[in-house]
Amino acid sequence: MADPLRDLPRVINAAMSIAIGGCVLLNISLFTVLPFQTIRERSVVAVDFGSQVLGPIGGLIYSLVVSASCLGALNSNAFTTGRLCVAASKQRYMPRILGNDHCSSKKEDSVSTRKMIHRLPKFVVRYMLYFAEATERLRWNKDVPV
Repeated sequence: MADPLRDLPRVINAAMSIAIGGCVLLNISLFTVLPFQTIRERSVVAVDFGSQVLGPIGGLIYSLVVSASCLGALNSNAFTTGRLCVAASKQRYMPRILGNDHCSSKKEDSVSTRKMIHRLPKFVVRYMLYFAEATERLRWNKDVPV
């Protein structure tokens, strides 16, 4: 953004207005097309709406759109949660290991990891060490959460 102090409030307000408007229009269309009893009893109202308006293929299309929306929400939630854990661990609100703050170098990280997992079964240790080595560059160079 060229001027975040000016542009960010505009973007947030526009996005909120569009989202609220979309929800209001969605509810109006649902109550117009579907009987109230169907809305009350069924948990897949969007699929029923699609089937009612576009036929059987409409139900399938709405199912796919709802599924894609859920996957998008899960994806963004996974990234956000990881970054929040890193920020919270750096502020000492969560365990330091989540933000790679428990060690000051890659070598110390390797020693620390071996200390933590030495009591576990050998096959678990092998996979955990493999994972730690595979993600070492991401964790230390790119600050990616554990």
